[in-house]
Amino acid sequence: MSKATHTHGLMKDPDLPVTPDGVTYHLNCKSDQLADRILLVGDPGRVDTVAAFFDAGSVRFRSENREIFIATGTYKGTPVSVLSTGMGTDNVEIVINEIHLLKEYDFERCAWRPRVGDADVPPGVKVFDPSSVKMIRVGTCGSPFPDMPLAALAVTRHVIGMDNTCLYYKVKEQMQKSKDLQEVQRVVKEQTSLGAIDVYATKAHPAITNGIVAACKAFNGNLPAGAKEQLYVVGATATASGFYACQGRAVGRFREHLLVPKWGGAL
Repeated sequence: MSKATHTHGLMKDPDLPVTPDGVTYHLNCKSDQLADRILLVGDPGRVDTVAAFFDAGSVRFRSENREIFIATGTYKGTPVSVLSTGMGTDNVEIVINEIHLLKEYDFERCAWRPRVGDADVPPGVKVFDPSSVKMIRVGTCGSPFPDMPLAALAVTRHVIGMDNTCLYYKVKEQMQKSKDLQEVQRVVKEQTSLGAIDVYATKAHPAITNGIVAACKAFNGNLPAGAKEQLYVVGATATASGFYACQGRAVGRFREHLLVPKWGGAL
């Protein structure tokens, strides 16, 4: 098993923070050390929890840099990486960008790899297939619904962004092409007091959502008689830029200073 070494001093390009041998600044790993199937967790302590389900003795790479821990191995023979982002949408933005860099940048040619369907691909250049990389965020969430059972698995179909991270990207153009995303945004704005926040919405890839639901059904279907089933719900997940005011928690003397969201429940 290999372990990352820190070589940050060799980086020269502020837009592509990577060493000459292909180690990224924050993830602290190379492209071949990160699998195409990636589980993203927030808490670094959960990396070992997830990696414990990998095939015995299959972990071939580990890295620990700040709050970003990585373990790469196999699950039932399929290469998988588990990676911690730390807390916050800002950290996730860093991680996703560096995964993009590792998967799509050709460090030998010092150029971005052409994608499947691109015209005029140079001979001998490896083409990148975006569908080859699959990422699933695994974490903990609460619910505004009092009847939501504890320990139920929340399978996300739509994501409501109550932060500003993705507003630096062209998320509005994506929403203009999707009527269901526009409807999610409309309902959220009507049912909360977040008038000052430019709420946006996006959605998970249907194949991954459907695959998780199918896995839950298969798991429950194979349980012995009398065993407790895994509860799950499919719906929308809201992401905020903080834990307290941003999620409607007013604490102590801060209470009189906060604008607390008022959820209606139609979602």
